[in-house]
Amino acid sequence: MQPPRTRVFSTTQTPTATEAQQPGHTEHQLGYRHFKGEGVPRDTKEATRLFRIAADQGHLQAQFFLGLCCFEGQGVERDIAEGIRLFHLAADRGHPLAQFNLGALYSQGQGVQRDRVQAAKYFRLAADQGLVQAMSRLGECYMLGTGVPRDMTKAVQLWRVAAKQGDLDANVDLAVCYSNGDGLPQDLTEAVRLFRYAAERGHANAQYNLSSCYVSGRGVQQDSVEGLRFLNLAVEQGLAHAQYALALYYIEGEYVSKDMEKAARLLRLSADQGNAGAQFLLGQCYFEGTGVPESAEEALKLYRLSAEQGHVDAQCALAYMYGAGDGVQRDMIEAARLWKLAAAQGNSDAQYRLGVCMLVGEGGVTKNLIEGKRMLELAAAQGHEEAAEKLKLIN
Repeated sequence: MQPPRTRVFSTTQTPTATEAQQPGHTEHQLGYRHFKGEGVPRDTKEATRLFRIAADQGHLQAQFFLGLCCFEGQGVERDIAEGIRLFHLAADRGHPLAQFNLGALYSQGQGVQRDRVQAAKYFRLAADQGLVQAMSRLGECYMLGTGVPRDMTKAVQLWRVAAKQGDLDANVDLAVCYSNGDGLPQDLTEAVRLFRYAAERGHANAQYNLSSCYVSGRGVQQDSVEGLRFLNLAVEQGLAHAQYALALYYIEGEYVSKDMEKAARLLRLSADQGNAGAQFLLGQCYFEGTGVPESAEEALKLYRLSAEQGHVDAQCALAYMYGAGDGVQRDMIEAARLWKLAAAQGNSDAQYRLGVCMLVGEGGVTKNLIEGKRMLELAAAQGHEEAAEKLKLIN
């Protein structure tokens, strides 16, 4: 499965036949030239001034571009609320890029309360006007069942239309469908063809997926050298999942020479983008002093970031630090809270340790022999030896 994509706002003009007749068109066109640096020096401050003059006269494109400038702080002090207001103004008048941007903002909860129903609504409005990136994102909504009922038939239909118009995200989505046999009959050869098509055109997620195909020999003859080539291309574009994957190779010494310093650098790049797995592994590096200087403080910070995203190993590692008072003041209440989170995800060691807390009433947990024993049984059923021994003593 491809990593989540993060399409940025588009700033391509979508002129209409009547645009030249709109009041403020001359100011907008000059503003756009300053915005892009076309024929004049790039000057976003002057662009914003001209966009505002045109927008005040009701010029649709100018309202959109002024919203973009306000939202991103280009040529004007950043004002997210004003940017969103202008996007709404333009979207309500049918501007497809404004509709798409609102869909993206509602999808991410950026500047507005997250609302996937609203996101799907705005993606559909833009898609109905033929905006290919909106078709692709609406297809994603149907695939995930976010804001609309899950419907792979509709998702594939949208992606096919978008892919025919050159949308690389749609090509990758179709490739994933062929790879997994979800919405389309499984066809690994076709999946590789589509991944390659997008990868050769610079699509980072496609490069990442194609790398995985080569390394595993899935749909193509196994070739770790070619796999690493495509993985490095994705890394060079800053794809967090690719940085994490390459770091794992350096940690294991698989396909590359083992190098913990390179691994730590890649983990840092990925962790800084919010990758929970990278945050956990980098935390381990700092805790053990491998590839980076030993630092319990940095390990604690990284474990916490990862644990807050639900990473079960990070929750356990953080619980250990609090439970043992290793690198942090001992806090059994916090340790038990974290073990409870990890136990709920089926981690056997967390189930064992939470069970022990319940048996003796430690860590702010109410003493409960029945529930404590149940936790030990869950852990023992997964092969946890200490839990099995504890159960023998209880029985």
